[in-house]
Amino acid sequence: MNEHIESYKGNRSVNITKEQVSLYGKPFTFIDLFARAGGFSEGFLQAEFNNKYFDFIVANDINENCELTHLVRYNYQMGLDAEFLKQDITEPDFLDNLLEKIAEREIDVVCGGPPCQSFSLAGKRKKFDKKDDLFSHYLEVIKVLQPKYFIMENVKGILTKEGGKIAELIIKEINSIVDVKEIPLLNSFIKKIQNESNSFLIDCLIRRVDLEKLLERDQDAGSRDFIGFIENKFRKITPKIADYKTSKTDRDINTIRHGFNLLANTKQWDKLRRDIIREKDYCNIGNDGFVDVFTDFLSEIGSENIISKIEQAFKSFKVPQGYQKDCEDIITALHIYTTSFDESIEILNSKCSSSQKQELDIILKSIRLYKIEKPFVADASNYGVPQNREKVLFIGCRKDQKYFLKYPQRFQKMKR
Repeated sequence: MNEHIESYKGNRSVNITKEQVSLYGKPFTFIDLFARAGGFSEGFLQAEFNNKYFDFIVANDINENCELTHLVRYNYQMGLDAEFLKQDITEPDFLDNLLEKIAEREIDVVCGGPPCQSFSLAGKRKKFDKKDDLFSHYLEVIKVLQPKYFIMENVKGILTKEGGKIAELIIKEINSIVDVKEIPLLNSFIKKIQNESNSFLIDCLIRRVDLEKLLERDQDAGSRDFIGFIENKFRKITPKIADYKTSKTDRDINTIRHGFNLLANTKQWDKLRRDIIREKDYCNIGNDGFVDVFTDFLSEIGSENIISKIEQAFKSFKVPQGYQKDCEDIITALHIYTTSFDESIEILNSKCSSSQKQELDIILKSIRLYKIEKPFVADASNYGVPQNREKVLFIGCRKDQKYFLKYPQRFQKMKR
């Protein structure tokens, strides 16, 4: 392969793509994540609309053979200057490196196929494989770049997985991407429904919404502040539900206190989780004698399990009647901490009157950054590929762009 590359370097005549001329105007820019051999990239480079073309900026994959294929095909054969980033999307400095490659250019389209096959409903994700977090990191790129459109490809089976609820979950997560400029409007609305009886939980909802403004590198501090706010409420009621000696020695109270500390250190646990998953998947097929131990530990340090232990500790301690609501509010606040944006809105909606719900719906239309209703199923044989192969495309449209409800069902020859 290296010899093949060198031969292309030495022969400039192999540039089979003519330089784009000025009559085409400003191109649409795109990046290709999980690029593999470049299937998405090929499609975009062959597309043209109203004398507009697509400018290939960056591709990403972790496989060095994909990088070599990219170099041969796009840099040395086609003569493009598209960059390639060979890095795991889950690594802490991935976004910084991607932004460096993009070099402050605006990205119109992001495409890619993050695996979602390991996705399952909340509380059931016990497999813990390398693919678990790829979808959320793909969305993190979308949040930062805010492209006009993004396309996420997956296998058709994702539509029927767990009765179609996984596809619904994916769409819900996409709908949870918010326009951070509109968050103050939502927070002003939340404050209007605040009263003495729900003050603590409303404050938690405001703090949860504010987390949406944070980039990945700032989320650790945001998490600490959120958990610290909840822990402070527990500190205030502790002297009222237990004497000093009990507050320092009781197993249940110490479980609650330790649980807060675990939840506050999300970033450190996430790094440990990634390292354990890599080690757990050392044999790739996950059937050796160490796998179950790793899986059990990953389950133990999961936020849902930690909150469950805190909730059980409150029940075991038998909190006096007058302070049970305070403890229930603490548990609810911890659940708010782990919710998606949409799930936190559902909690907010339950506290609204009929007129307030209508006002909230109007605000949500302005705060959601992307529109998406349902995925689109494409069969490759309808688009000039001699193969019956169906793929599901989740196509997100930024709220200020034209929203497409229908897509061409068959290949149409481009007019040149």
